[in-house]
Amino acid sequence: MQINVRHNLQLYEPEIDIPEEQAIVLPIKEASAVMGETVAAYLARVAWRFDLPTICLINGEAYGRAEWEERVLGVNDNVEFLSRPKGSAGSGGSTAKSIVSIVSLIALTALAPYAVGALGMTALGSATALTGLGKIAVAVIVGAPGLSISEWMLSR
Repeated sequence: MQINVRHNLQLYEPEIDIPEEQAIVLPIKEASAVMGETVAAYLARVAWRFDLPTICLINGEAYGRAEWEERVLGVNDNVEFLSRPKGSAGSGGSTAKSIVSIVSLIALTALAPYAVGALGMTALGSATALTGLGKIAVAVIVGAPGLSISEWMLSR
């Protein structure tokens, strides 16, 4: 029996007066676990690695990393790994900056192929079939603002 497992990124800024339930949640990965498998065995099998602070929610109950070796997954379990960007004013950037930068980079990546067509660069290809030069143009469209965003994030 298969159990669906999700990994989501929760964009939440505790310093802003927004309830945690209203935080933006971005899906990252999805896979299936096997009944009777421990959380740690599942993660080893699917090769998921978490660089951000992450908790495992099983049927709404939170499990820390220390409990992943022992917690066995069952048939009706609803499993979700929830990661949050780390950062604070003292570490060179706030979580709010992290949220804005992640959303900005996702938007840039999604819209860059369409920007090539919108700029009248039809020789470079359409959004669905870019030529080699079109791909370079997309890289510039994403790269230059992306570099600016990363510099802004690191500024104090």
